[in-house]
Amino acid sequence: MEAKDLLGDFEKITYKETGLELNDYIASLKKFNHAFDLMENRQWKKAIAGYKEGIAINSTPPPAFGNMALCYAHLNENKKAMEAFDKAIALDPTYEPAVINKEILKRTIAIGQTFSETQPHAKTIEYMKDYSVEENKLLMHEYLDDEMNK
Repeated sequence: MEAKDLLGDFEKITYKETGLELNDYIASLKKFNHAFDLMENRQWKKAIAGYKEGIAINSTPPPAFGNMALCYAHLNENKKAMEAFDKAIALDPTYEPAVINKEILKRTIAIGQTFSETQPHAKTIEYMKDYSVEENKLLMHEYLDDEMNK
């Protein structure tokens, strides 16, 4: 009975937070995870398509837009990348990976290089697991200085 109650609570919270039924939420999460795997394998166009599929179901997760922006940046589609970063930040102004990566892209454009030249390794993090805003803020300026001065 306890597991069923927990699942019911999760379903209520999911609906309250996203407006989605649990099955739709899970479907969007599967699309996101598949797109994430494609992104890690540098399959940028396929990853973008996957993120779009997930966003069509659930348009609320900032990581979907932030990751899609990274894919666009690696394809040198800077305008689309900036738009996707902006959407991620609009959804959550504290979503540091989008804030940092947008700044990296801006600096990259300013020095006349491509994102792939300044960020040759597609470093990914599991933001919700690896970083919490209260406990483990990313050191934006140190990170940017280190990355751009390599």
